[in-house]
Amino acid sequence: MSTACLASTAILLAEAVADLDGFDRDLTAVTFQRVQADVFAVVTDTVEQVTGRPARTLAAFLEDAGDILGTS
Repeated sequence: MSTACLASTAILLAEAVADLDGFDRDLTAVTFQRVQADVFAVVTDTVEQVTGRPARTLAAFLEDAGDILGTS
């Protein structure tokens, strides 16, 4: 079992996209804005149709994986 430590560092959007151009810059900016606003895509049944298990939100995944990620 891995004992890797997960850490996060707050950075400004401008800093995150400073070295990016075009699509990469736009996509990164939108992602940062969604994370900051705590807004993500809705969960659909597509994952369950493909895998047989229901999809989970990112928040639910991170909560469930806390022990493995070393964040709980």
